[in-house]
Amino acid sequence: MSEVTADSIKAIDRAASRGRIDEASREAKILEKAYGEQLQIALAESGLSAPDVLLIGPPRTGTTWLKAVLGDHPDILMATGEPNVLWHAGDGGLFEALRWYARSDVWRGPRKSSGIIADKSPGYIGLSDAAICVLTALLPNLKIVIGQRNETERLWSAIFHRMHDVGFHGTWDQFCIKFKNDVLHELDYGKVHVHINRWRNSLDTKNIFIYEFSEITHDPEHLVSKLLNHISARSICNINSTERSAIIERIRVNPNPSNIGAPPAGFIEAVTTLVS
Repeated sequence: MSEVTADSIKAIDRAASRGRIDEASREAKILEKAYGEQLQIALAESGLSAPDVLLIGPPRTGTTWLKAVLGDHPDILMATGEPNVLWHAGDGGLFEALRWYARSDVWRGPRKSSGIIADKSPGYIGLSDAAICVLTALLPNLKIVIGQRNETERLWSAIFHRMHDVGFHGTWDQFCIKFKNDVLHELDYGKVHVHINRWRNSLDTKNIFIYEFSEITHDPEHLVSKLLNHISARSICNINSTERSAIIERIRVNPNPSNIGAPPAGFIEAVTTLVS
């Protein structure tokens, strides 16, 4: 079984790397149908593993907070960092990505004997159509979690924090000119409805969980409860008291990022002009 599975993933990669996405997706569907619910077992025998849940909301929509909360849940294996290992899944990098998920040192905390495999990267909202096509053919039950936020507010927060991260001492408009490519990426991430539709073209709508950033502010515990139900993890009330206390404490820590003030008037229009 292990050789067949590994060879099938490599065949998917060969087709994808040559731009034959239809063929790659067809091979992925054949493999998925052959093993069904046993696919993770077949992958494990090949030294591979695949994610069950991806947090892909754009920057400044609360995905880092959600990652921390889910990482404390006893049913969930949350990957550390933002490795972007799936970025090349549609052009020949699927095998290496699945091998990364099988490593024992990539998880937040100790590896659990079983669990929902989760990963978080805002960059995944912009995965290529080819990568989305291949991933969803192989993993039709993949759960996608996407955050939405008022775009003016989100972009202002993203630029403000990016200026702080790189130690930029000029004004925000000077930053937009100097770091044009970064700002262009942020503008693209903000087209959430476009990216959601791209995922919906390949993935069943019931597997896509969309939340509003304001839910984190107004009722974070309810949001987490809805998400746990969506990904088929035990509810907070159904885990032991120690684990429950850790999650509830995590939920209450910084459920609303610091207020950085209102964005300047005509902010998005000004940013677009500056980087055009």
